[in-house]
Amino acid sequence: MDLGVSSDPINPYNDHCTMNKVLEYMTFAKPQVMFDLKEGRFSAGDAACYVAENSAQALGQAIAETLDDPGECERMGRLGHERFHTQLNWEKSVEQLKAAYARALGQG
Repeated sequence: MDLGVSSDPINPYNDHCTMNKVLEYMTFAKPQVMFDLKEGRFSAGDAACYVAENSAQALGQAIAETLDDPGECERMGRLGHERFHTQLNWEKSVEQLKAAYARALGQG
């Protein structure tokens, strides 16, 4: 697999969902192309190429352009892998959740 594609269209529901495939592409250091969803952009950051409109033609064009740039593909894959393992990993979430509970219980 050379490239991950997240073809979930831009809409109010998808804009607030983290698609598992986005994170999976990142764990395998694969670049990705997706429609510009708020949560998708938050998760993938610079590891993806974003398409601003719900257009199969625009998505296909972005896929072709991304695949035509192996250096950019490598960079996006590396950044995604690094982001997943340093900023989006479970251990980081546990720390934040514990801090939230401590604040809610008046212990921090």
